[in-house]
Amino acid sequence: TVGTPREKQILSADYTRGRFNANVRVTRYGEVLQRNSVNPILDERISPTGIVDLDLSYDVTDDVRISIGANNFLDTYPDVVKPANRGGANPFVYFNQYSPFGITGGFYYTRLNVKF
Repeated sequence: TVGTPREKQILSADYTRGRFNANVRVTRYGEVLQRNSVNPILDERISPTGIVDLDLSYDVTDDVRISIGANNFLDTYPDVVKPANRGGANPFVYFNQYSPFGITGGFYYTRLNVKF
């Protein structure tokens, strides 16, 4: 009951002017608690966090669109795992893998769409 966020809010804005389009989305995840089955003192808390996604596109022609964007634009990471929980089967864990938004930070891209 505490291993996933109890709340998730999404606020999005989409703007188009001529051939230009901008889309911004902010997703806020509530708190997550990762229980330690052996010692409750080692429970891990993932703080509530907001993630920003951005997509900017331009219609070069009616059939060709170019876009640049980012998922997790601000390169946000979850809370760091307590040192006592980093050993065992996976000693290289640094960011909490129970995070609802991933542990890899920002993903940046360019995209070309062609209609035919």
